[in-house]
Amino acid sequence: MSDDLKAAIRDQISDTGKMFLEDLRAMSHDQLATSPGGVARMPYDFAYECVYVNQRCAKRMRGEDPGSWPAGEGFMTAPPDYQNRDYVTMQFEESVAGVLAGWDSVPSDQLTRTIELPKGSTNPLDLAKLIVTHLAYHDGQLNYHQTIGGDAQMHWED
Repeated sequence: MSDDLKAAIRDQISDTGKMFLEDLRAMSHDQLATSPGGVARMPYDFAYECVYVNQRCAKRMRGEDPGSWPAGEGFMTAPPDYQNRDYVTMQFEESVAGVLAGWDSVPSDQLTRTIELPKGSTNPLDLAKLIVTHLAYHDGQLNYHQTIGGDAQMHWED
């Protein structure tokens, strides 16, 4: 694949990460810790999940094994240290930087190289697409939580 395509995908990862980050920064601790109806995931939960998935994908891109997916049922929930606005924001920024470094480490002619998984296979290009989709999906959830609290501003549009 071309260097231009690789650069365009890198830009997508970076831009989607920035959008999520701006929305995360715009929320207070109380907003991030709110579970509407008492059953919906709080934003801390899916911010933690994004960090976790980003870290795993970055390791896979670098040819490392991230270990087993955590056992358990249902959606991930943020451990106590990730229920801190400053900490989760810092971890998110670092996870996106890790993904970008992982992507940068993949030569343009190896974007579709096979990466074996415990149940199947993937490649760096598919991991990049997963990251962009996953971050955009959860950024939409952040936006929804913001509007529930009366904040309809698009924090990432500048």
